Amino acid sequence: DIWVNDLGTIAYITRYDMTSVLKMDLTNGATLGTINLASFADADGIPEMDQMFRQNNILWVTVQRLDRNNFYAPTGTSYVVKIDMNTDTVLDTDPGTGGVQAVTLLRTNPYSEIVPNLGGGATDLALSAVGFFGVSDGGILRISSGNAANHSLMLSETAAGGDILDFAIVSQSKGYAIVANASFETILIEFNPTTGTKTGPTIYNPGGYHLSDLEIGTDLMLADRKPTDPGVRFFNIANNTQILANPLDVGLPPFDILDVLFYCPVGGCETAVGDTPRVATLGQNYPNPFNPSTSIPFTMSMTGHVTLGIYDVNGAYVATLVDERRETGEHVAGWDGRTEAGAIAPTGIYFVRLSANGLIETRKIALLK
Repeated sequence: DIWVNDLGTIAYITRYDMTSVLKMDLTNGATLGTINLASFADADGIPEMDQMFRQNNILWVTVQRLDRNNFYAPTGTSYVVKIDMNTDTVLDTDPGTGGVQAVTLLRTNPYSEIVPNLGGGATDLALSAVGFFGVSDGGILRISSGNAANHSLMLSETAAGGDILDFAIVSQSKGYAIVANASFETILIEFNPTTGTKTGPTIYNPGGYHLSDLEIGTDLMLADRKPTDPGVRFFNIANNTQILANPLDVGLPPFDILDVLFYCPVGGCETAVGDTPRVATLGQNYPNPFNPSTSIPFTMSMTGHVTLGIYDVNGAYVATLVDERRETGEHVAGWDGRTEAGAIAPTGIYFVRLSANGLIETRKIALLK
C-alpha cells in the first residue's frame, strides 16, 4: 500500500516481503528513511505489513503475521501498528505493558483497507479480517483511534455468510460488504453496523469469484471481474437497485476503484454542469491573507463526518479545526493561526484540507504577521 501527502511530495510505502515501511521523496525518488516493524513479525521474521490509513499525523498500518512456511496461514495474532509521522516512530498503544505495543486485533489476517467508521464515533476506524479463507473466523472490526485498546467486532463472518473481503459503511444502520460464501462465490450484501446483522437478501451475485472492490460515492460502485461481462457496476444506495443495465466497461476487468470524482487536488476543483453533485465543497477562506485569524467556509450536500485540518507547505500537520459529524448545509470554521499545541504559527503559506464522505479537497491560504 502507499500513502502520499497532500502536496504529492512525500510517500509512505508498506513492503510486504520486508520488515520496514519506506519513506520516499517523490520529487526526486530519494529515500528519506524507514520505520522498522520487525518486532511485530511472526516466527518467519516477516510481519506482512499491508494496508495503511492516515489520521492527522498518525499512520495506521495493518500487520497480518502469516506463516510463509505453512502456505501463509494466520499465526494466531495480527496487529494494527500506530506510527507518528512527525517523528516516524512507532507509538505504544498500551503503556501499561512493557515494550512498544500495537493494537492486537480480535480476528486474524486483516485484509481490507482501513476506513473511517462513519457509523460510529468521531475517531472510530474499521477494517475486515478474514482469518483462514473458507472458515468463518473473521469479521469487520471497529477500532477507537482515541483509545486503541477499545475495539470490538462489528460484523462476524458467520452473520455475513462467509469471508468478508471488502466493505463500506454509509451510516450507523447501513453498510455494504463483498462476501465469499461457502460456494466460493463473491456476493454483495447489506448489513447493519450497529446490530451486526445482514439485512435483506443478497443484492448481487455474479455467479463466481469475481467481485474485488467496492466504494461509496453518490452511488455504490462495484468492481465486477466476471469474464463474460466485466466492468464497474453502480447501485442506488437508497434502494440497492442497479442504476445501469450493464456495467461500465473500463477496458479490462477492474480490480480496484479510486473515487476520483470526489478527489480535488491542491487549489480545489470545480464541478461542471451535468456532473454528479459533489457531497461537500470547500470555499476560499476570508480574509486571505490574514492576521491573526480567518474564516473557512464549507458546504455539506449530505450529512456525514467532516475532518478539516491545516498543513504547512511540507505537508506536516499543524492543527485540526473540525473532526465531527456535520449536517447538510453551510458551515464556517475558524483558524486563529495557532498550532494544535497552541503555539503561534509562523508567517507563510498553509493548506486547508477538507475530508468528508469520500471527498478530499485542499485550498491554499496565507498567514502574514
